[in-house]
Amino acid sequence: MKRVVVLLLVIGVAVAAAAFRVPSNAGTVNGVGIGQSSFNADLVAIANSTDFQCYLDARIVVQSQGQVNGLPIFGVASSQANPQNFTTDFAGYWLGQRINSELLEQMAAARHLTITPADLTFGRQDLSDTIGATIQEVAGTQFQTCTATGSQVLASMPVSFVNGLVLAQAAGDAVEASSAGYALRAGTLAAYYAAHRATFETVCLSGIQATSSAQATTYRNQLVAGTPFAQVAASAGATNGGVIGCISPSNAQSFESVQSIVGALKVGQISQPFDDRGTYVVLQVTARKPSTYAAATEVVRAAVLAAGATKAGLSLEHKVETSEVAVDPLYGHWVHGSSIAIAPPPSPPTASVLNPTANVAPKPATPAPVATPVPGAAGAG
Repeated sequence: MKRVVVLLLVIGVAVAAAAFRVPSNAGTVNGVGIGQSSFNADLVAIANSTDFQCYLDARIVVQSQGQVNGLPIFGVASSQANPQNFTTDFAGYWLGQRINSELLEQMAAARHLTITPADLTFGRQDLSDTIGATIQEVAGTQFQTCTATGSQVLASMPVSFVNGLVLAQAAGDAVEASSAGYALRAGTLAAYYAAHRATFETVCLSGIQATSSAQATTYRNQLVAGTPFAQVAASAGATNGGVIGCISPSNAQSFESVQSIVGALKVGQISQPFDDRGTYVVLQVTARKPSTYAAATEVVRAAVLAAGATKAGLSLEHKVETSEVAVDPLYGHWVHGSSIAIAPPPSPPTASVLNPTANVAPKPATPAPVATPVPGAAGAG
């Protein structure tokens, strides 16, 4: 098939990359090709899903810490209804995600880590959770563009596309667990639970809300000085003495959130004030109760992944730096280093283009963010 766009187009992000080309490799990673036809199919699938586009925009906002508000996707004479070609910034960004995925799979293979059907099931859930969390991270901000859940985003994409992301997620999960010295298997996870049993206790809490950080700090100081919790809670307008209740690890999302705040605080101790979407809260641990491994399985798995995340990230950076990577010049060239980066192809000087404004992309030109390698997050958070 022919290229849709002529050689001399526009400058910067508006240079368009044709999605339909003679089959070859869009890139190679240590001799393993990323097929052009497969890559083209990815771009078209993304073009056909506004939910996935919204997720990618949110992801880029998070990765760039709000410095880049997504990337223009469609090139000249293209649209969601007619996705003939795509901007090189977007094509290069997604090619970086495919390279990231391939590197994770190669790392898992080098460590002789077998990816089982159960790993793929967990990987899909991890991927869905990461997508949902990324969208929620920009919710209520100027960057919010969609409200889809992680499962809705995945459901909007072809099965083969999702399967590729899930495999990379599962490979990244296996690498993280391996980096912590564990495998994601029931016996190994149970051993981790037994060695860290106190971490997974059900925690019971009371809380006091405040309208400012200073007010919350005042409440905490009163509690630390010995004022009864119920008295301070009443002065703050709390009902029922501020009693919240008990959070079990079987409620994984709430438990992990609570653990990030109270950590290893003992019964009777007070947390530091924290911002809960504009309301400032102080918590007191009122009780701790043993939990079973069955109730804690999900958070035990998450704890093992977290334990290996830093080491796995360093290993992946080393893998990126020592790998032989090449990309099709249509998308730019590989920038050697410890981060995944594809520099866009050179653009012709403005004087060489008859009408430089004719092919301007529909969204403002912005630089493509560097795709920082993250184990278990290929194309996701």
